[in-house]
This record gives sequence, structure tokens and C-alpha cells, in this order.
Amino acid sequence: MQRRFWILILLFCCSLGLPLIVVGQVAILRGTVKDKYGNRVDSVRVEVKAANKFVYTDSMGNFELKLPPAKYSVNFSSPMFKPAIENVILAPSATLLLPVNLGDRYSVRQVNITNDNDPTALGDPEDVGSMKLPIDPKKITTIPGFKSDISSRLMTLAVGVTSNNELSSQYRVRGGNFDENLVYVNDIEIYRPLLIRTGQQEGLGFVNPYLASDVGFSSGGFQAKYADKLSSVLDVTYTDPTALHGSAELGILNQNFNLEGSSQKSSVIKHGETQADRLAGRFTYLVGVRRFSPSYVLNSLDTKGEYKPRFTDVQGMFTYTPRHRARTIKVRERADGTQDTIYLNKERFKISLLYNFASNKYIFTPVSRETSFGTVQSVLRLSVAFEGQDISSYETGLAALMVEQRPNARLRIKYIATAFRTVEAELFEVEGGYFLSDVNTNFGSDGYNETVFDRGVGTFYRHGRNYLQGTVLALEQRGDWFPGRKSYEHKITWGVRAQQQLIHDHLQEWNATDSAGYFTVDESYRNDQRLSSTVAKAFIQDYWKLSRDNSKRIIIGVRGIYNSLNNQFLVAPRVQFVIDPSSADSAHSGSQLDISDYARGDKRRYQIRFAAGVYQQPIFYREMRAFDGSLYTNRKAQVSYHLIAGGDYLFNIWGRPFKVTAEGYYKYLTNLVPYEVDNVRIRYYPNYTATGYAYGVDTRVTGQFIKGVDSWMTLGLLRTQEKILELNESYKPRPTDQRFQFSMFFQDELPINPNYKAHINFVFGSGLRFGPPKVVENRTVFQYPSYQRVDLGFSRVILINSIEDRSEKKFAIESLWISLELFNLFQRANTVSYVWIKDVFNNQFGVPNYLSSRLMNLRVIARF
Repeated sequence: MQRRFWILILLFCCSLGLPLIVVGQVAILRGTVKDKYGNRVDSVRVEVKAANKFVYTDSMGNFELKLPPAKYSVNFSSPMFKPAIENVILAPSATLLLPVNLGDRYSVRQVNITNDNDPTALGDPEDVGSMKLPIDPKKITTIPGFKSDISSRLMTLAVGVTSNNELSSQYRVRGGNFDENLVYVNDIEIYRPLLIRTGQQEGLGFVNPYLASDVGFSSGGFQAKYADKLSSVLDVTYTDPTALHGSAELGILNQNFNLEGSSQKSSVIKHGETQADRLAGRFTYLVGVRRFSPSYVLNSLDTKGEYKPRFTDVQGMFTYTPRHRARTIKVRERADGTQDTIYLNKERFKISLLYNFASNKYIFTPVSRETSFGTVQSVLRLSVAFEGQDISSYETGLAALMVEQRPNARLRIKYIATAFRTVEAELFEVEGGYFLSDVNTNFGSDGYNETVFDRGVGTFYRHGRNYLQGTVLALEQRGDWFPGRKSYEHKITWGVRAQQQLIHDHLQEWNATDSAGYFTVDESYRNDQRLSSTVAKAFIQDYWKLSRDNSKRIIIGVRGIYNSLNNQFLVAPRVQFVIDPSSADSAHSGSQLDISDYARGDKRRYQIRFAAGVYQQPIFYREMRAFDGSLYTNRKAQVSYHLIAGGDYLFNIWGRPFKVTAEGYYKYLTNLVPYEVDNVRIRYYPNYTATGYAYGVDTRVTGQFIKGVDSWMTLGLLRTQEKILELNESYKPRPTDQRFQFSMFFQDELPINPNYKAHINFVFGSGLRFGPPKVVENRTVFQYPSYQRVDLGFSRVILINSIEDRSEKKFAIESLWISLELFNLFQRANTVSYVWIKDVFNNQFGVPNYLSSRLMNLRVIARF
């Protein structure tokens, strides 16, 4: 009896402690929030009211909650979506994975209006004919590539762009060359160095992707507001900071640090403070520092030696908005939930400063080189031993001050002062002794792959002391005027620019060859040139909405250019036209269909675009300088007549949105300056004049081939030819005649953990044309081998902090991203140029210069 009593007491005590043990066990609720199209949604509030707990989804749509085991109702709410509720049962010490799909979006948007009858109520129209890139500019860095810039990745991102040199940021567009492309940052024209010979000397492209918020690219048929180049325009808008953010990248090749912020510390309006008071007196800063160190890449080239490249780029964008007491503001809410912010009286006065300094110094001490080339049956080998050194220095600086004002609601004016300075030097003294030999190709021979006969033995000398200083000073005034009473009428844009160009070029260079007992001076140049010219430019264009429903839009414009160097006056009319049959059913006011519009339920399915115009490129220093440094200042501007037709089409496959973009084009070219290309060095023949043409088709498919991640493929077909009038010859291929170009960027991720991603970047391009140097009639008699390259990348997001976690700290890491990249996965030996060597029988051989081999790169990117 006593034993039973104590057993009952023990069981009773255990029963009292059991609930405590169960309560002490914790369950984990984890999941990913997506919209109905499979896109991840961040900043969604995940709340369990019964447990009085909530979190917000991070940038990847993920969330996690620790809760006692029980049955709960989980609420998901976001300002952009209708709320959702999920019922769950959590077992003790268990982890429940909960995938959540939100419903339709709310049709709520913020519209800024400068007055109740302001014609800009729908915002500024997007550029007709400008093609947005298929990826956020800040995510461009996730695409495998040597350099941390946008230009070097355009070959994958934009249509009509080709490049056969991964070491360079320069590109060709639809049969044009490197000197025919415009770059704008916040309406400021960007310049680049002039003397660069090879991609390994070049450094970084100007545009820093970490600072960019919007990127537009036009492969032709662009508006009159853009300046005077023959081929393309890259138009970049840098971020307008609203809070403290930054990023840091540490990798084998690139080291970057970027910081942005604003004096506006919070978007929350205090009691008694208006939104106008919050915006007044706002100072913003945007700073980026980049360092590119490609020694690791250059050591994989055929020429061995000591490489010391030092490439550094510093950029800053600073804005200040003085206080305007007369400026008032009110917020109006419509019945559909749309909020209109109405600015009355005067618009803010804004001052901006863009600054850039780039120091590119390339020091190379060559030691030896060994290159094998030829066919399987006949292999030749060039062996070289070097003495000497090659030093190239390119330092550029740009400063642009921009003042923006709005005298009234219908008028906006910008004043821009730009100063660009480049100081360049090429100092080389190199001697090389070479052997050109036949190689034993008999697999069964003991001497397989060994040299058996010397075809040529000799020495070559290269000496250079070249200096160039260039300055461009410009004053510009731009304006926008909205003359119509309704938003569907007109936007007139104009601009006037005066530009002074100063060049001082000192050329002292000679090359010689000592072969078979004969010493021959191949080139000998000594020249000193000073050049000053003034260029005046003006344009006016009218953006005209032809219908109330915005289904037809047209931009008509004209440019005028006067060049004091040759007293030439140019007139260039241009027109762009868009037909958007279903835009009346869409809230979209831009000129180009976006795949995200269709994903949100936009009813538009297709759009058609046309463009035509005259594009004249006034002669600049490179085009007028002959091989020996003499200048042909009487050269007239090169001219290109563009005719372009294209469009977009949106459709669904596998329940996911896709977009097809296609453009056909024809360009008639007159008054051309013939040239030859050696690596990235362009050498012009200004004493000749050519006429030519280019035509082709460019297409791109963008969409979610794998659910949740965007990928795209681009295909281009091109033919471009020219004939030199003085030689009375027939049409021949131009040096940029690349008939076929295909590129693909494909992404994938692990379904069970989307933080693990893989991406492939593939490029295939048919060979460009080339010929022996300084023989103008044979510049394109040969063809390079095709360019083929596959880059593979693996990435992992190893840390993501939610908005809630970051809001509690003054400084917090938003995400930490690590990537392992394999460049040139299949070890393709791509040819970038040729060295011409003669044997003892006076036969000339082109020895290929190969690009980089298979390499690995490791990068870590932190955002805060």
C-alpha cells in the first residue's frame, strides 16, 4: 500500500512537469513569399497574432519565426498586395517549410504633380528607341566578367553589340567601331583616352554599376538630344540617394567600395513639419572607388614577363537643393487609392557635381614568348626572348557642374559646365630576338612537338616616346517646355552647347627588323602637333502624343553642328515613332514594353517602333591623324543614314512571362575614313574616303526559363561593306564585318534553397576581318577564327538581414554574397590580333596573339 502511494505521487509530479517540458520545446516556421508569377516579394509582414510575434521577409522573400508548438493563423500583409492568411500546426521541435503565394497587387501608385493642371502628371516619357537592359544595373555585377563596369558586359545585355576581347571595355555596334559610341551619365557626355593600343592597357570603363539606378541603350535611331556619333548611345542615370547605403566588393581582380547617403535622415514627417520642409535643404552624396588588378589574368598570356598594371577609378556625384520658402506642397488622395503629391509655385533649385579621376598605369617587362600556330599537318612555332620595358600611362579627369531650375510648372532648365582632361604617355624600349621554326607533328616520332627547321631568325626593335594631352571644355544649356494644356500633347526639348577642344600630340616612334643579314626600318615617325577647334551644337525636338490613349507617340527633332576646324555646318533631322495598340488599357506611360508590366497583369501584348535619321560625326583627332602623325584637318564629317523597324511581343510559356524584342536595320554610310584595327587600336587612313552600308537583324528573348530567375538570349546577323573611292574598287567587307553573333546568360537555383545559384555566360561570334598592316587595299582579305567563350559562376547568399533587423541598428549588413567564377571554361584560344614575321624566303606569316586562358575568380560582395 505504501509503495503504491509513492508511485502515484511520482506519476502526479511527472504529469505536472510534462506540460512545462512541452512548452519549453520550440518549433520553427520558415518559408518563402512569392507573388502569383513566382517572383519573390520582400518587405512582407509575417504576423502571428496569437503569439504576438511578427517579422518581415528579406530581399529574397524568406522569413523565419520561432514559436511554441500549437495551431496558428499566420497573416501576410504588404502595401502592394492583398493580404493572405495561412493556417499551420507546429509540432514540438519541428521545422515547417511554408511556401506562400500572394494574390493580386493593389493598383496604388504615387504620382508627383507640379500643379493641378500640370502636363507632366504622368511623368517624363521614356526614350523612344532606347532599349532598357534586362537586369537591374546593380545586379550586373553578378554576371561573370573581368571588370566591374557596365560597358564590358553590354555584349551580353544589349542587342547589336559585339566585342571579341574580354580584356577591353570597348565595343562595336552594328558594324561601327570603338570611336562611334556615345556615353552619357546624367545628361553629361563622357570621354575616354585616345592612345590605348591593347585591352590589357585599358583599365575600367567609366560607368560604375554600383552607382547606377537606370541604364538605357540604343543601337541606332536615337533621338536628336543625343550628340553626334554614328552608332549608339549608352544613357546612364546615377542613383538619387535617400538614405545611407553602401557596398564593398573584394575579389582577386576587383576591389570596390561605394557609399551613398542623404542629409534627409528619415522619411517620417514629424509633428508640425511638412513634406516640403523635409525635402528642402537636402544634400546627397554618391561616391565610388574601384581598383582593377589583372596581373593574374595577364600572366596567362603567351608573352611571359613581369606585369605591373595599376588601374584605379574614383567617382563622386554630389547634389544640393537649397531651401525655397515659397514652395508649398499638398497631398491629394483619389477614390482608387492613388496619392498625388502636388507641388505649387516654384520647383526646387538643384545643384549637382559629377567628378571622376581615373589613373591607368601599365608597366610590363617582357621576358619570353612561345606561340604555336598553323594546322594539324603543318605547325609553326615562334620563340622570342625580350629585353626592355613597356610603360603606358593614361590619366583622365572629368568634372561637370549642373544647375537645374524650374521657373514655373511648364518649364525646366539645366545649365551644364564640363571640363575633361587627359594626359597620356607611351614609353617603350623593347628588343626581341626570335626564331620561327617548323614543329614535328609526327605522333610516333621521338621528337614529337619539337622544332625541326628554323624558317626565320632575326631581331626586332621597338622604340617610342609618345605623349598626348587633350582638353575638352564645354558649356551647355538644356530645357524642357510643356506647351499643351493636356498631358497627351507636347514636350519640347532643346539644347545649345559650345565646346572647345585642345590637343597637343608629341609622336616619336620607330620600329626596325634585322633579319637574314638585312636591317630594315619598318616605321619611323617624329611629329609634334597642336590642334585647337571650336564646335557649336544645338538641337530641338518635340515629343508628341498623337492620341489621348497614348497609343501613338512620335518624337521629331533636328540637330545643327558647326565645326571651326573645317568650317563645316551640318544639319541632322531625326524621327522616332511608336505604335502601342493596347496602351489605353495600361497605366504604363513609357515607350517600351517591360516584362514586369505583363507579369503584373498589364494587358498590352505587343508594340511596334520605327526610327530614321541622319547621324553625322564631326572629325575628331583620331580620325584626322595619319600613321606618321600628320593631320588632315580638312576632312569632313562622317555620315550615317539610319532606318530601323522593330518591336516587342509579350507572351506566356509554362505559366511564366516572356518577352521577344526584334529590330531590323539598314545604314547607308558616306564620307567614311577607312581604318584598320589592331587589338583595340584603330589606325585611320585620312587621305582616303570610302562609302559603305550595313544591314542586319537583332533579336533577344528574355524570361524565366527557370521559374523565379530571369535569363536571356541574344542573336545578331550583320553584313557591312565599304569601297574606297580613290582606289576605284568594288565593295569589300569592313574590318567590323561580323556576320553572326550569339550570346546567352542563363541562371538557375536550387529549389530547396534559392540562396544557391549558378549562372552561365556564353558568347559565340564569327571572325572579324583583317589584313597585313599599312596595306589599305588588303585590310580585310583574311578572317579571324570565331570567338567562343563560356564563363561559369556559382554564388551563395550567406547572410541576409531583414528590414526589421536593420532598422534597429545604425549600421547593419543587408546581404553578403560570395561567388566562384570560372572564365573561359573550355580553354578556348581566342585570337585578338597578329604579329607579322618574315622568314628567310621573304614569306610573311601572321602569328596570332591569343587572349586569356582558363582562370578562376573569387568575389565577395557585402551590401549595407
